[in-house]
This record gives sequence, structure tokens and C-alpha cells, in this order.
Amino acid sequence: MRPSRQWIHAGVILNHTWTATSHLVNDFKGSFVRFTQFFPLSGIAQNFPTLTVDDLNAITLGPNGNLPQHRAFDEYTLGDSVSFTHGRHTLKWGGQYYWYISPSVFLQNQRGQYGYTSLNQLINDQLPSKPNFTLQGLGNGFFSGNAKNFDVFMQDDVKVTSRLTLNLGLRYDFFGNPAGTKANALNAVASLPGTPLVFRVPKQDWNNIGPRIGFAWDPTGKGKWAVRGGGGVAYDVIPWNFYTNANPVQLQVVLTPGAACLGTFGAPPAWCSTANGSGFLADGGMHNIVFTPPTTQAAARAQTSNIMADAAAPKVFTWSLSVQREIVKNTSLEVRYLGTRALELPAQLQLNSISPFERGALPLPTYFSATDVPGTVAATAPTLAQFRTLRGRRFAPLRLHWGRHHGGGCCGRQHLPRWSRRVLASL
Repeated sequence: MRPSRQWIHAGVILNHTWTATSHLVNDFKGSFVRFTQFFPLSGIAQNFPTLTVDDLNAITLGPNGNLPQHRAFDEYTLGDSVSFTHGRHTLKWGGQYYWYISPSVFLQNQRGQYGYTSLNQLINDQLPSKPNFTLQGLGNGFFSGNAKNFDVFMQDDVKVTSRLTLNLGLRYDFFGNPAGTKANALNAVASLPGTPLVFRVPKQDWNNIGPRIGFAWDPTGKGKWAVRGGGGVAYDVIPWNFYTNANPVQLQVVLTPGAACLGTFGAPPAWCSTANGSGFLADGGMHNIVFTPPTTQAAARAQTSNIMADAAAPKVFTWSLSVQREIVKNTSLEVRYLGTRALELPAQLQLNSISPFERGALPLPTYFSATDVPGTVAATAPTLAQFRTLRGRRFAPLRLHWGRHHGGGCCGRQHLPRWSRRVLASL
């Protein structure tokens, strides 16, 4: 049942350099690149679920749970840059335009993922009871990654003196959201105004200006020493996985046995009414359930587990300083320092997670030495057992909490009513 893997690569590059004068050069580039990746399944593997059995060392039966999936990526690029020298200045400016056509198909747990706690459970065809592991993807896994990006830049290398050169530059990047993010607005019925849970087309990030500065200095003017340094700001695109895995419930859902037996998408399967869920696989597991998009607010909120946040391009600050010294002819020693710091890195957050303290847990007594421990403790004092009990209930059934990170810290938290399903946000 191993999948057949197919990769197709193709590309065309066109480059034209025009030397207009001894001081002016124009460089034009155009390219087309195609990359396709197919992981199909055939025969019995097409519908065979991924099974795990805990008491057999968690052995896995069936194809990888991420299969099948397919994607294609076509990139068209046009770019032009101009170099111009005048006196002590070497100027360069230009830009590039990128056009992507990138459809993909991936439905999480499309064939079903069923976790058995014992081999006996599988042999007797009972409901797989491994917590949070029996899942079935339903719906449409198509995602359109079509997008348009562009960047422009300008820089000037200034020879201030025979011993000092400055590098000054400014760059702007725009990374357009993939077309598939517009689907986030399909779940507008589930919106909760005044909170982060408003389902609309995510905003694009237009604020990506990156200055750069550098220098090269010969302290003695004899060519034996060189001191170099600089710093800058760069931006990058948000990985599309954060979007492809967050399609709204109007397109796809990941179903649990509990939701299936509640009749979320039609009549409950026959195994819901049998002892221990007997006949689970014989009845098709959850694979035969027909996906019907929710139409009411209550149904949409009950099934929602993801939201696409507004785009914020990852930002990276870099700075460096180096000192180089020629030891003997054709031999030199260099000491270099390089620093980086990244902000707005994308991450998934559990918006409605809840801590034991929010469920009423009290801080446990803490002692720093044996002499600090009292001889007797009040019967009402908090205990570790109480804390663990409250810790085990990770999600509030009637509340939702959210927090957004800026840099390294969380800046906001709010309680929101009427939500019961875990909600992940890509920030």
C-alpha cells in the first residue's frame, strides 16, 4: 500500500544585460518555474484508514495519515535592476514581480485515523477508544494558493573617503495572501463581534519596509586591517500550511465519534447504538458519513476549530561586526559577531485554552528550605491532587480565551461566551 510519488520540475530563465554606458547597466530577468508533487493512493489503499494499536507498541497499519495529497506550483517572475555609478556613488535600484498559480488538495484524515487501545478492541471491531485519536476528515480539501508578490529596492554604496565606504539601502516587500484565504469569510455566521472571532477575508500586510546600513573601514589605510559592520530588516512570506489547514467548516471538518453519534451530519451510524461501538469498521467507520455544511450559527460554532488571522509577515532583524587582519601575505585572521532577532513569527495558538487557576485552582505552598515547612497545614490548604484535577480539564465548555503575541509576550486575554469547540488561530 505504499503510495507512488511523482515530482515534476520544469523551468525557463530569460536574462538580458544591457550596458548603456560605462556608468549605466540595466539587467532584466524573467523566469517560469513549475513544481508538482503527487502522493496518490491506489487499490485498497485508497480507502484504507490509518490504524494504531497501543498495546502493540503503537504499531501503525495502513498508509501515512497525510495521504493522499497533491499540489502544483507555477511561478512567473519579472524583474529589472539598474546600476549607475557617479563620482563616489554606486547606485542600484529595481524590483521584481511574482505571480503564483498553486492549487493543492489535502483533507486532514481523509481516510480516517482510528486509535485502538488494545488489539482485542480491533479484533472485535469495536469503537476505537484512544482519546483524541479517532478522527475522520469530511468535505473538500481543495485550496487555491494563487497569489501575487512584489518587491522594490534602492541602495547606494558611498565611498566617503579612501578608507571608509558606507552601504545604504531601503527595500519594500509585499506578500499577497493566497486566494484560498477568502474562504474564511464563508464562516461569517459564526462570528462573535467585538472579539478576535470575526470570520472575514484576512487583511494583507502592506507594512514591510526594510532599511539596511553597512560600512567597511580601513583603520590604518595600509590595507592590513578591515572593520566591517551593518544591520538591516528583512521580511518573509507566511507558510501556506497555516491557511490550508484552516479551511472553514463550510468546506471541511474533522469529525469525532461523539459528533458522529450526535447526528451532526445526518443519521448516526449504526455502531453508535451497539455495545462498545461494535461493528465500527464493518459499518464503514465514519468514512461513509455525508458532509453537509452547517447553516445555523449554533451548528457552525459547534464545529469551528480554526480561524485565519490577518497577515503579519515575519520580520527579522540582523546585525554584524567583524574585524579582519592580514597575518602574512595571502593569509588573514577574522573575528566576527552576528546577531539576529525575529518578530511576528507565525504560530498556532489555542484561543480557548484554560488554565487550572481560571478554573479555581489556588497556588500551591512553596518553601525554599526545610525550616520553612510548617508542622501542620490547614485542611483548606490547596493540594497537588486538586491542582491536577483542574489541570486535566483543558478546555472550558462555555468560555473562550484568546491571546495574541507580539514579540515575546502576551498582551491580551478575554473571556468569550457561547463557544464549546477548541479554536486554533494562526498568528
